[in-house]
Amino acid sequence: GKGAIVKIIADKAKARHHDASVFPHANDAQVDIAVLRPFSDSRAGIPMLLGQCATGATDWRDKSARPNIDRWTLAVQFPATPSKFFAVPFALDDRTFFETISECRGLVLDRIRICEPLVELEPALEAKVVSWLNEAQKVIPLAA
Repeated sequence: GKGAIVKIIADKAKARHHDASVFPHANDAQVDIAVLRPFSDSRAGIPMLLGQCATGATDWRDKSARPNIDRWTLAVQFPATPSKFFAVPFALDDRTFFETISECRGLVLDRIRICEPLVELEPALEAKVVSWLNEAQKVIPLAA
């Protein structure tokens, strides 16, 4: 329900206080993905990233400034302020990438960065991926 994501993230961050009413109308409170790295000592103050994803080739720019970390710090008393990221499934040209970083004020992951781990694949899998990408390029636009 509404506010559930705020409680989940507050619990994972080991926050002392949270207020879901800061996001009264948002189901996801502008967060599509939360990434965290707990340590074995189970103490607070862990690295956390809050992320927004956009898949539409026309409306993705509207989402690039989300999530609003200032608003999130009103909702959750984080022991350590999280960072943010924005992900899109298409490649951004250099100018657009820089503009998106400026708008996001955080990490930007476009198709080029998302696919980077695929650089070292087994030859048979690499051939399949390359074939699929060649076909996908025909229908997935380059955002500009």
